[in-house]
Amino acid sequence: MSHFLYEEWLKYVKGEIPEDTRALFENHLFNCEACLELYSEAISFHEDTLPDLSSSHFTDNVMRLIEKETGLSERIGETAAIDNKKKSFVQSVWFHYATAASFTLILTFSGVFQSMFGVLDKFENTAQAKESSITETVMNKTLSWLDEWEENNKEAKEK
Repeated sequence: MSHFLYEEWLKYVKGEIPEDTRALFENHLFNCEACLELYSEAISFHEDTLPDLSSSHFTDNVMRLIEKETGLSERIGETAAIDNKKKSFVQSVWFHYATAASFTLILTFSGVFQSMFGVLDKFENTAQAKESSITETVMNKTLSWLDEWEENNKEAKEK
C-alpha cells in the first residue's frame, strides 16, 4: 500500500487537488491509519484557515442544499399535512380501548367465560378418569401376573 506524503495531505485540506484524486485520497483514509494521522496533523496545522462550521448559517445552507437535491421539503410538507388532519374518534386509541373493555364486560356478565370453565372442567375430569382407569388396569394386570407366578411356583414345588 502506498502512502501519501504530508505535503499532499496539506494540498487535500486546502482543496488544491482535483476531484478525481480527492476520491482516491478519501478511499485511502478508510484503510490507512498512518495517513489518517497525517491528515489529522494537516487539519490541525491549517485549522485557523478552515471555515467555521459552528455557525448556524452554515447548517442552514447545508440543509437547504439537501432539501433541493432530495425534494425533502415536499415530503415533509406532505407528512405535516397528514399529521395536521384530525383523526376521527373511531380511529383513536381510546375508542379501541373502550370497545375492548365493553366487549369484555359483556362477555363476563353474560357467562361466556363461566361456560368455558365448565367445558375445561369436563375435559379435566375425563382426563383424570382415564388416568385412574389406566392405572387400575395396570395394577390389575400386575396382580394377576403375580398370582399366576405364585401358583406356578407352588405347582413346581409340589412336583
